[in-house]
Amino acid sequence: MTCVRRFSLSLSLSLSPPRAPVTAPEIKALYFHFGNLASASKGELLINRHDFQQALGMKSSTFVDRLFAVFDENGDGGVNFAEFLSILNILSTKVREGG
Repeated sequence: MTCVRRFSLSLSLSLSPPRAPVTAPEIKALYFHFGNLASASKGELLINRHDFQQALGMKSSTFVDRLFAVFDENGDGGVNFAEFLSILNILSTKVREGG
């Protein structure tokens, strides 16, 4: 059953229209919001698991844990700006014109 769900998810993602690239003003605005959520850790700004949960306004749960793991692509326990931008771009509904 899990294989079927994974196939369905990957199929629906591959059939999605191409996304428009994030513009420079959007990146600047996203960095501003990221900076409000993140704190300095290991020499860079990172959103930790606790701050991520607070930003979502949710109680601790398996859902929050899994969503954080999706954002924390390298598994280091913090979401840096590149990871933040990468996932937001995937989740964006902004579609490339003509796509």
